[in-house]
Amino acid sequence: MLSIFKYMLICLPLCAQTFTVEKTVAEFSSAQSFSFALTNFIFITDADRNEIYKIDKDGNTLNFTGGYGWNNESFDLPIDVYSTALNVYVTDHNNNRIQIFDKDLNFLSVFSSDDFSEDKFEFSYPLACQVSNQGDLFILDGDNNRIIKYDIVGNFVAEIGNLDAGPYALNNPVDFAISPDGKMFTADGSTIVVFDLFGNPITKI
Repeated sequence: MLSIFKYMLICLPLCAQTFTVEKTVAEFSSAQSFSFALTNFIFITDADRNEIYKIDKDGNTLNFTGGYGWNNESFDLPIDVYSTALNVYVTDHNNNRIQIFDKDLNFLSVFSSDDFSEDKFEFSYPLACQVSNQGDLFILDGDNNRIIKYDIVGNFVAEIGNLDAGPYALNNPVDFAISPDGKMFTADGSTIVVFDLFGNPITKI
């Protein structure tokens, strides 16, 4: 089951919060990640079944796709999911790719390192991905401890948090999120490293 939490903010900006379980929805073998769509749907990946589900706010399953494999619409550890108003991006970890679906989970395309000829453009064992308001795609490259930025048509733009970042270089990143005001919060061990969307470091938490 996936637990949906409501919370009460105790203090601002970075203090403890109290969470209480509001309800649980659906049944999963191993719910790995979820993303709330602007259209009031929830997309959830199940790591054991290698499937992705679309459910409504009451927990009803509306659609699902997947299964183990390396062809389109199959996965080998769908470790992360991110949804926009139109599309759903699934981080297919062991297949080294991002699969893209429409909001009804119809397959659209795949984005992988096979599309590039130079090593610096490539990613391996991706851990997460997000899309900015400008349409840029950001992928957390688990094999190289960096975030790679691609533009709206898939061209390589920049590396973020690599060794060139000095004291802001990532050592063990596991996930990241882009805030509405254009900051990238990256969970790196016991630290949150914050960058802007151009890759410039801002601070550490």
